[in-house]
Amino acid sequence: MVTRARRAAIEHLSDMKKKFGITTAEYVALYRDAVCEICGATESMVVGNISARLVIDHDHKTGRIRGILCHSCNLMIGWGDDNPALLREGANYLERKG
Repeated sequence: MVTRARRAAIEHLSDMKKKFGITTAEYVALYRDAVCEICGATESMVVGNISARLVIDHDHKTGRIRGILCHSCNLMIGWGDDNPALLREGANYLERKG
C-alpha cells in the first residue's frame, strides 16, 4: 500500500519532470545542500511568518531553470516581472527612503 506522503512525492516528481524536463536524480541534485540563492534561507527557516520553502526558479519565457529560491524571494522576483532594472529601482527606493 502506498502512503499519502509517498503518493504526493511521486506526483511532485512527475510534475517536475513535466514542467522542467528534469529527472528524479537531477531534482534531488538541485536540492542537495540547497539554500535560497538570494537570501540564504534554508527550507527549515522561517522568514517573517512564512516558511522558507525552497522552490525551483525558472525563466518564464524559456522554461530554463535558474536555481533554487525560497518562496518569499521567488515571489519578489515574480512580482518584479523578472525585470532586473525594476528590482534594482526597488532596492534604490528602499535605500533612499530607509
